[in-house]
Amino acid sequence: PPEPVLSAPDEVILRIEMVGLCGSDQHHFAGDLGAAGELYPRIPGHEISALVEQAGEAAGLAPGQRVAVDPVFACGTCYPCRSGRPNVCANLAVLGIHRDGALQDRICLPATQVFPVDDLDPALAALVHSDRPRLPTRLDNRGVFVPLEDQDRSRWDRARIERGLHHLA
Repeated sequence: PPEPVLSAPDEVILRIEMVGLCGSDQHHFAGDLGAAGELYPRIPGHEISALVEQAGEAAGLAPGQRVAVDPVFACGTCYPCRSGRPNVCANLAVLGIHRDGALQDRICLPATQVFPVDDLDPALAALVHSDRPRLPTRLDNRGVFVPLEDQDRSRWDRARIERGLHHLA
């Protein structure tokens, strides 16, 4: 593939450290995920740990920072997205299935798909899937999703990582 370049201030170029392979990759390889003309050719790889190599000025990440990637892209405009349910987006796209994935040296992604994992081992970080809405939120006492305050985000990210690792035990 061509060398990635930043095309927007909120993008990052990642140098891939680890890529996990899962059942979805096996189904994709076997051609069991939709019409071949829609999905192929495609570079697989959606379970990723990487180092930020370059960050756009609005990305909020720094070169050298270890990250994991949320492989699910939601449109943000369909009814499920507007209702706070991007996991069932009507226009859902998955990295490595609908968009080229991480089985390459470097990749450019929107910073909204990337989250820091601090000193987590790269092999474990690759196995962490994010289930967060596009903007970090929490349920308030009325059961309504509200944005997290900046000071809450790192605690929220750590809890999500620990929850992901719990499923490996």
